[in-house]
Amino acid sequence: MECKVKLTGQEIFDKKFKKGLKGYDADEVDKFLDAIIKDYLEFQRYKEALEEENRRLSGLLNSANISSAPLLQEKQKLQERVRELEIRNASLEKMFEGLKPGDKPTAENIEYIKKCNRLSDFLYSIGYNPDTLKKNDK
Repeated sequence: MECKVKLTGQEIFDKKFKKGLKGYDADEVDKFLDAIIKDYLEFQRYKEALEEENRRLSGLLNSANISSAPLLQEKQKLQERVRELEIRNASLEKMFEGLKPGDKPTAENIEYIKKCNRLSDFLYSIGYNPDTLKKNDK
């Protein structure tokens, strides 16, 4: 998307206003326009720096000659791992079905809870919400 700026700092600087009988204080208007010019020039410098950085990074990307095949393979591996973890999560949930809030924890239950926590942490770390098993939008 291109930034379409209509005025330059010089055009703002050269702008003259008509004076009327009860017009604005010319000094106050000039001071305000000077502040606008400074901001505008800073914006132009910032925009030019971003455009230069964009050109530099585009050049690096093009010169790197990166193939998307390894990225697709990695994505497929991650998707397979997510499917495995979803199956594991479902089996752990099945194990916990009979537990009630008043039940006393056993060593086996504590291990299941630890496994569920590790599984949830891993799912979060790869961008999935373990409660919905849907990809998180960041």
